Amino acid sequence: MPLRHRLAGLLLLTLTAPAAAVTASAESAPSPAALHYRLSYSGLITGYVWKELADVTLNLTPEPTVWRDQPAARLVMEVSTEGYSVAETLHALRYRWESLLSPDLQRTLLVRVSDHGDSDSHEVYWYDWQQKLITLYRKRELRDVSIPMFDSDPILEWEADHLPPAPPFIDPQPEVAPGLSYLLQHKQRTGRLDDDAIDPLAMLLQLRRHDYRQEATRLLPIINEDDLATYRARLLGAEPLPRGDCHDPALKVEVRRHDESGEEGVMMLWLSDDARRLPLRIDVDASLGMLHIELQSPPCQPGA
Repeated sequence: MPLRHRLAGLLLLTLTAPAAAVTASAESAPSPAALHYRLSYSGLITGYVWKELADVTLNLTPEPTVWRDQPAARLVMEVSTEGYSVAETLHALRYRWESLLSPDLQRTLLVRVSDHGDSDSHEVYWYDWQQKLITLYRKRELRDVSIPMFDSDPILEWEADHLPPAPPFIDPQPEVAPGLSYLLQHKQRTGRLDDDAIDPLAMLLQLRRHDYRQEATRLLPIINEDDLATYRARLLGAEPLPRGDCHDPALKVEVRRHDESGEEGVMMLWLSDDARRLPLRIDVDASLGMLHIELQSPPCQPGA
């Protein structure tokens, strides 16, 4: 696999897998509408030298919306490598993850993932709780149908409807050509939606409400694409975290898949030990190295 695609895969896996998308904040305290982070990496790809690779923005405030004529809540995560020369050379990302949740925030209804960088991809996961059905839709492909040695120039045609098109409530995009929808159904899976489950980004909201001093361990059912698994968040203790010229009081939390052991994929999370419970730093041990995600805004308080 080319180096550029390995880096992209590592970034996306870490940022979108359930173990890597956990944070917290007190429900009663106001949170900033958007939190800004810087992502750094050290490992095989960079010769084990720390390199800053991307900006990450998390909106942890549920935005009220309407989906299929019913109330819902929206969460958004964005990742961009713009301005980071190493990452732009390896694989430019303009990545957006959008989740739609039930009003009680206990179920994920829809996940929309797009990358308008090098990948130019778009996928939608629809979680139909009534039918207990997970459906994946993907962007229709523009394919080169030219014949080598006969056609001097590429001949591009849109992929035909050999798969069902997405229904209008899933696909708000205009048709790519007359009669051809933007999204096509890619696959379906049944029998995975028996109990409430949330996506990795929605996990942020569940853990921000948790009182770790009353209950040091929290189990959560997480659905990522069509994989459903239980994850465990466990308080390790208080640990002040240096950030700029400050030392923020913080709680250190370990997050891992409940049915697995070992260090790979384990995430360490530092939450501000105050009413805001802001995620200050995230460290993830991945197969090709270590990822470090640190809060940039809001800044630490002078004198802390």
